[in-house]
Amino acid sequence: MKNLITIIFLIGPVFTGCEKVVSIDVEEGPERLVVEGRIERHQDQTDVVQSIRLTTTDAYFSNTRTPPANEAEVTVSDNVGNRYLFLESRSEPGLYQNGEIRPEVGRIYALEILYRGEIYRASEELLPVAPIDSIYQKFNKGNAFEDEGIRVKIDYQDVAGRVDYYLWEQFADGVSLAKPDPGNSLNFVGSDEFYDGQKIVGFEPNEEAPLEPGQLIEVRQIALSEQAFEFYFLLFQQTGQNSIFPVPAALIRGNVENTTNPAHYPLGYFGASEVDVAQLTIEEVGEP
Repeated sequence: MKNLITIIFLIGPVFTGCEKVVSIDVEEGPERLVVEGRIERHQDQTDVVQSIRLTTTDAYFSNTRTPPANEAEVTVSDNVGNRYLFLESRSEPGLYQNGEIRPEVGRIYALEILYRGEIYRASEELLPVAPIDSIYQKFNKGNAFEDEGIRVKIDYQDVAGRVDYYLWEQFADGVSLAKPDPGNSLNFVGSDEFYDGQKIVGFEPNEEAPLEPGQLIEVRQIALSEQAFEFYFLLFQQTGQNSIFPVPAALIRGNVENTTNPAHYPLGYFGASEVDVAQLTIEEVGEP
């Protein structure tokens, strides 16, 4: 696939107004499967519908929504002999779901996808996460780096002697507030390398998102493997998107492999994590 790009060069001093138009054929890579899925064990509930979203990459310069990967066969199995079929949603093509899994910490979950005659596989152990101890709001004054407004903070106790990697997600009235960029990637993923076993007080999962009174805020603290941490960190460094569906600036390989045709590798990541969720309704604040 090729795209034709027109680049305009200014020739000589700007005031001459001379332009040179150069047309370049840009070779697009092959269409690839994009996998976004995670088996989640929620600490505060047992009945969670597990979801795996499949899309395909589009032309790099396309402005359309990324195409869903329809009619795939998706299964997840664990290391104690259970196997679960994920069915495609009738209302949301490319979204495959199963409500029967009861995830357990320490189990290994394996994903298998049959799509267009090729088989894709990945697996990961479901890791535990430290619970969120408290969630609260605070008014931050504006400065050169962030806008003035209300932010949400959390406290949690990291587990001593255990290597932990974290992913944080924050939602306002069900809408994700994540706007990853190189400057805030450590607000979305983190490692306890320098605070193993310590009490973390006043952490802001999203310092760039001022909040409004009345909004219901949900913060999700999610365990990551080291490989998943590295994947998300690179993802947030290289893209300003809030999803892995768009084509990133560089092709970031996840843990999913094409076992039929390794050269036609997919993008994305399949994980398994324990999750703790905390919610807070933002209240009006007086003059600081």
